[in-house]
Amino acid sequence: MPSGDFLLKDAAIMARTKPPSFDFFPDDFIAGTYHLPAEAVGIYVRLLCYQWNNGSIPSDENELARVAGVDADAMRTHMRTVMLKFMPDGCGGLKNARLEREREHKLSVIEKSKSAADSRWTKEKARKAAEAANKPGCGGNADAYADAMRTDMPPTSNVQLPTSIDLKPPLSPKGETAKPPKEPRKPKETIGQFDIPPRLDSPEIREALEAWERMRRNIGHPIRDRGNVCRGWDQAYRDRDHLLACINLTTANEWQGIKPSHVDPKVKPKVDPYANLRKY
Repeated sequence: MPSGDFLLKDAAIMARTKPPSFDFFPDDFIAGTYHLPAEAVGIYVRLLCYQWNNGSIPSDENELARVAGVDADAMRTHMRTVMLKFMPDGCGGLKNARLEREREHKLSVIEKSKSAADSRWTKEKARKAAEAANKPGCGGNADAYADAMRTDMPPTSNVQLPTSIDLKPPLSPKGETAKPPKEPRKPKETIGQFDIPPRLDSPEIREALEAWERMRRNIGHPIRDRGNVCRGWDQAYRDRDHLLACINLTTANEWQGIKPSHVDPKVKPKVDPYANLRKY
């Protein structure tokens, strides 16, 4: 359990490296919090902001209530649903995985911008130094260099000027004509429809599958063929509750495949309306 001193040290470290803001994606946020009451959403947003500034949130319930700005009873009421959005960080605190990915992306963009700015500044300094060296009154080095260049150059009357311009394409290092660059591949589109067995089909199942499909697109692994997803489901799942629990757990943990082994087959799963999460 992190103490107050630990959190202050963590905040001091983050202040030197953290970006000032993070991107907000309304569609993802609404999809991941539509089932939460307004008070729980407010607690969740406050905890996200605290993690962004300090690197993690405390795991102690009283500390969480203080960070979220609510009393202990309100925190206890929403503790179970809000804490599903966070996981242990191995150092006594909790972190939201999606927010940490956004932090890594932001830091990468900042580092690339800094490198580009340093490169431009170095070139600008070199250009100004060259201009200063060529100005009159700089020791005569520029004039001496120009005089030497003039004496080494042949007379212009002996120079053979080209009579035509060669427009042939450049040659590759092997002496062959360079090939035109290939066009980038177009991203494959998702085809087909979810062929759910009739005994397992329901509006809740289809809504959970849509959330799982959105999660696959967001992590960069979209579904290629929806028809292949439901193969073998009639034998693999006992009932709709079993299938719904597996889909929700897969979406919450950002796994790619839906498998019955994600839920213990010996224990009938309890349908959790808050398990269908999008980690933000």
